[in-house]
Formats: sequence, C-alpha cells, structure tokens
Amino acid sequence: MTADAAANVALVREAALAALDEQPARTEFDHLRIALMRLSIDADYCFDLHCAGESPHYVYCDDDAAGLATEFSAQMGSAATFVHAWMERDRPFSAAVGQLWAQVARALGPEAGGAVAQPGLTGTVELHGSRDVDDGLAAADAHNLLRYMMRRGIVAGDPGPLPETRVRPLPISACDHGYAPCTGIIAYSVPVGVQC
Repeated sequence: MTADAAANVALVREAALAALDEQPARTEFDHLRIALMRLSIDADYCFDLHCAGESPHYVYCDDDAAGLATEFSAQMGSAATFVHAWMERDRPFSAAVGQLWAQVARALGPEAGGAVAQPGLTGTVELHGSRDVDDGLAAADAHNLLRYMMRRGIVAGDPGPLPETRVRPLPISACDHGYAPCTGIIAYSVPVGVQC
C-alpha cells in the first residue's frame, strides 16, 4: 500500500481480482457469486435493487462516514436507512462488495490511517414490497436513482436540489423481523411503513 488513497483503490481491486481467481467454485451458485463479485469489484457505486415481501422503501449500507448513505436515502425518499458495521457472515451481496474495503482496513490496522477507503457507496435498496408494483412507483424510483447518479457525477445532468432527509441512519440492529406464533390471517391496522 502507498500513502496515496486513490492509488490504493487500484491496488485493492487488483488484489481482490487475484483472490477471486483462487476461489474454488464447487457449485453453480459458487460460480455465479464469483462472477458477480468479479463484475462488481471495480464499481465505485454498487446497489442491490430488489423488493422485500412487505415493506416500505428502505436502504441499508456499510456505513455513513462520509454522509453518502444519508444523501442516497434522501434522494431515494427512503422511509428508513440502516447502516451496518463489519459483518463476519450472512452478508448480503452489497455488503460483500462494500466490506472488501473494511476487510482491507482491518487487515492493515490503525497504523494505516486513511490509506484505504471505499471509493463510493454500496448498499441494498428495498424498492417497497413485492406486491407494490405499478408504473408510478417504478418511475419515481428510477428517476430518483438517475438523479442520484447525476448528483455523484456518474451521468451528466442537473439533479436539482437534494430532497429533505426523511430519516436519520440507524444501526441495522434497530431492524428486526416479527414472526407470528401461529398461522392465520393478518389484518394491519395501519399501512406498512407508517411511522407510529
């Protein structure tokens, strides 16, 4: 590593690609994971876009040290924003990409200072629930993602003013799943995503 953080980005990516070359792939799933990581390793911005079962729009990212997750959440109009620190296991795809940088920083130790840092942002975007599919929601999400790319200089254009942040980022530990003790029918007294 060098004292130049920008030069170190290329070194980390080169080492990561070499490490992927040495990874054994025993199953088709292993091959797909390695191929996806290989395609993602040189991305400054990497977002896993999908829908949860039932959910408001929310995002979770590796950290918010530079305020990038807050900016992304504001632009996307997220109802919640979660950040997570180092994850030993059970990483979602976006965390596997983003935590490469945390892993390198941990390996180098505190004496490395700021010699290595993620060059952009990775995160998972829950685009509402799987039944929330309509042209209006899809168009709004697509426009907000495009405006964010404009804001970060990825594509040309004027993103306009940054929308007001709806929520502050919380640790992922603030999120939990609820499980019914028995089968049955659920009737919500308030819509999904309403803050009480």
